[in-house]
Parts: sequence; structure tokens; C-alpha cells
Amino acid sequence: MRLQNANRLLDDIKKLGMPEIFIYYHGFMVRITPEHHVVENGSLVFQGQNFVMRISLLGDTVLVEKTKPDNYIIECEKCYGVQQAKTGMGMTEVFWPKGRE
Repeated sequence: MRLQNANRLLDDIKKLGMPEIFIYYHGFMVRITPEHHVVENGSLVFQGQNFVMRISLLGDTVLVEKTKPDNYIIECEKCYGVQQAKTGMGMTEVFWPKGRE
């Protein structure tokens, strides 16, 4: 992931709080709301009660700013897509819904 975009995401987490995340895997979609995050071993790690989710800050991924998640009708304060750099295939979306407490 490009470092400048990763830093922008980390700044948004400080400003807007913890995001919600959609994870896509072979047609399966999971929506999670992490409780905290850390940067560890080249990854941004989100953790909750029953999950750990990593976004690699190295390798073949890019962070793209979007207006909303692709498969969800919602207004967002901010939204990012994590995509494979070569194919543009979306893997994860990180977003902050408008009006969330």
C-alpha cells in the first residue's frame, strides 16, 4: 500500500474514530467494526472481540479513496477501497457512515 495513503487512512482514524470494514473473499462479504488498531510488521491490524484483520502496507495493494462502498447504499464521511495494484480487484473497503454515533 502506498505509504502516503496509509498515513492518510491513519489520520482519518484519529479524526473520525474506528471505521467499519467490508471484507470480500470469493463472493463472501463480512462487515466488521473493530475496537482498536495497531501498525505491526508492515501491516495495519484491526482487532475486535472475535477477529483480527490485517491490511498489508507492503506488497501489491493500493488504497483508493471512494465515495461509498461498492455493494452498499450508504452515505459516508469517508471511504477507502483496498485493491490489488495490477488488477484493480477490490478486496476490502474501509468506511465511516454519516451520522454514526
